[in-house]
Amino acid sequence: MPQLVNTFMIDYQLDYEPSEDQLTKSVIEPFERLSGAKFELLFKNEVQGRITLSFQSDNSNGKDIFILIRRYDKAGASEKTLVSITAEAPDYFDDIIDKTPGMDLEDTIKDALDKNFPDSEPTHYPAIKRCIPDSPYLRTCDDRLVEYGFTKVLYSARSEYQKIQIVDTVDFGRLLILDDMTNLAETDTLPYTHTLMNLPKENYEGKEVLILGGGDGALMNELQKLDKPPKFVTMIDIDEMVMEACNEFMPTVCGPYLRKDNREGPTHKIIVGDAVAFLENCLKENRAFDVIFGDLTDTPVSTSPLEDNVWEFIRSIISMGMKLIRPKTGKYLTHANGKTLQEAIDAYERMVTSINAGQCQFKRWESYVPSFSDTWRFYELTNKD
Repeated sequence: MPQLVNTFMIDYQLDYEPSEDQLTKSVIEPFERLSGAKFELLFKNEVQGRITLSFQSDNSNGKDIFILIRRYDKAGASEKTLVSITAEAPDYFDDIIDKTPGMDLEDTIKDALDKNFPDSEPTHYPAIKRCIPDSPYLRTCDDRLVEYGFTKVLYSARSEYQKIQIVDTVDFGRLLILDDMTNLAETDTLPYTHTLMNLPKENYEGKEVLILGGGDGALMNELQKLDKPPKFVTMIDIDEMVMEACNEFMPTVCGPYLRKDNREGPTHKIIVGDAVAFLENCLKENRAFDVIFGDLTDTPVSTSPLEDNVWEFIRSIISMGMKLIRPKTGKYLTHANGKTLQEAIDAYERMVTSINAGQCQFKRWESYVPSFSDTWRFYELTNKD
């Protein structure tokens, strides 16, 4: 049984329109030579100048390869003819293709095919690994696909709220992934956690601090490690499975604070629960905090009606948080999203300045977070005098 499926893709932009026979000769014959397999035409179709061809190897030598070729004709005299080639095979292409001496797999295929498409503008994509339990392909906030260098999957499970993974990586150490999005890496202490804390500008000495979210434990750990730490830090996060996983596999991030026997002490308390309900209770009890961290969900990536519930959730959290920070001196520190999402950033800032009848104001700063592959936007929210 195959352990995975590999997909190899090549695109060509041409000044001419190759025929069906030319496409077959230019693509299938090189693959037959490289694999030692024979290919059979499964399907062909031509509609409005678009040619679609699919081929399957005969598998006589145990090499199972499927190839799809599509030709998209020019839209105008100045346009190019587009040819896309997709080759798919179980297991690794390296075991199926006889590589040219001194060349890797990609160069072997490039060398074999490019010569058959002269004067072209080719684009070659590395083989994409598919159908595996823990995919190394993660999306950035603006929907770019990034392949991460996973070396080992340490934890993979689904809680009541989200999919949780912790992996070892080449570049970032251990990495927490939630719902297939990077959440925090061991190397993110300075670019993310300390930036969210607005260090070294912010002074936490003797202050009452509330963390909303923060289930990875990084904020709690870094606050407690300060030379002049807060008087008391309360943290509330809804997903205990995240805390348990980080406690076991990311101790350099969370320190000792996510251990079940250490979730409450003289200067800290960690609560497993709903942040909304907690804030509502704090308002009823007239509690106040010097600093509140909003480390919950990212802002939505758009202003689409489909995102209305998330926007309303964020607005509700911030509105209650701003009522709980101390008058004149209280601060609400939070993050929004990557600066590549300018529409979402603009919408977030409009929302913030409309909260509590326009009495909320903000300062902002940013930091490039390598594990996010993006520059992240951070905010300090305060109430106007």
